Amino acid sequence: MTDTASPALDLHRPLRTTPDLHRLLTHFFPVAIRRQLWTLFLDAADVPLPVVVPLEGIPLRPAAEAVGRWADAVEAVAREFGASRVVFVVERTGSRAVRASDTAWRDALLRSLDDRPCGVRAVATCTDDGVDVLIDVGASDTAPAGVPAPASARAALAVAPAGQASPSRRAASERVAVR
Repeated sequence: MTDTASPALDLHRPLRTTPDLHRLLTHFFPVAIRRQLWTLFLDAADVPLPVVVPLEGIPLRPAAEAVGRWADAVEAVAREFGASRVVFVVERTGSRAVRASDTAWRDALLRSLDDRPCGVRAVATCTDDGVDVLIDVGASDTAPAGVPAPASARAALAVAPAGQASPSRRAASERVAVR
């Protein structure tokens, strides 16, 4: 059966809005499997580039020095692939309720590329309940959300979670060979 209610995901289409970004992230990260940080790269038109970089075993709270080293690596990859912005996804098991550690990661990642040519588009979480965009500083549908933004950001948006069934998503994720 074909789902005609939602358009097919087009990986060559610009991610103009937060719902566009959410749809892409949900496609790649249906549910959390383990604690890690994913970095997705976008070109100047916000089209996803064919590179996604995971960083396994991230701590509960970010360490400034480690985030700085990751920012160096992200900048090198961005330069190599011609990326203008990145999307960070903090994957962790547990409920979608925003935790203090999620906020700490969001703030650290937002600031991580402030003085670099490549900027941060968004920070999201992937939990047992699916993906939630914590902040999207570059979508065309953004509005101030009262969240600390990087110096380069003009606006920010905190997005309400979209309901997703965890057990079925986890089962689907376990069947998928490529993550």
